[in-house]
Amino acid sequence: MEEIETSEISEIAVMKKNGLYKLGKCYIYYWDDEIWITIGPDWPFNVCMYILLLAILIGFLTVMAPKVGPSLQYSGFFIITTGLLSYACTALKNPGLVLQDYQEALEQGKISKDTSFCKRCQVVKTSNSEHCDDCDLCVEGLDHHCPVSGKCIAKGNILYFYLFLVTVFAFFIYFVVWIFAVARFRVSNQNHNNN
Repeated sequence: MEEIETSEISEIAVMKKNGLYKLGKCYIYYWDDEIWITIGPDWPFNVCMYILLLAILIGFLTVMAPKVGPSLQYSGFFIITTGLLSYACTALKNPGLVLQDYQEALEQGKISKDTSFCKRCQVVKTSNSEHCDDCDLCVEGLDHHCPVSGKCIAKGNILYFYLFLVTVFAFFIYFVVWIFAVARFRVSNQNHNNN
């Protein structure tokens, strides 16, 4: 086991009260010994994605929905709002940040010769945690760093990420169905007007 400098105080050791903190390159809102919101270093992408998703929702409500029947209206609204909510959960939920401070673990006697730690984060790493260079934090169950969601996709938010991907795919299918439904409606209206 390597020694780290004990004179350095970890950012995590300072984070004991409720509030907003900068941890690594991320901003986190900490409340009742739990991370409630995590905003990653690529937060400008979040802003762009929210604007894009809201524009799709507004476009759907004003242009697409009035041209189809209620069943396609409700299903389209459901797909878009599910996509918006799953993206929000992906972008804001704690991905699985490792917060066991090395000094705190040392004082509590939780350090053994098999214990691994991150020198950069000064945290005791779990068996399946990795350091993300983009976020500059250790994340448990790290899948990848996603600039579109603005942070890491890991154990804490991967299901919401998959749900978001499914809704994006579902919206493309919905859009194709919508095109055929509108085309069919126009053809039937032209035939009706010609008779």
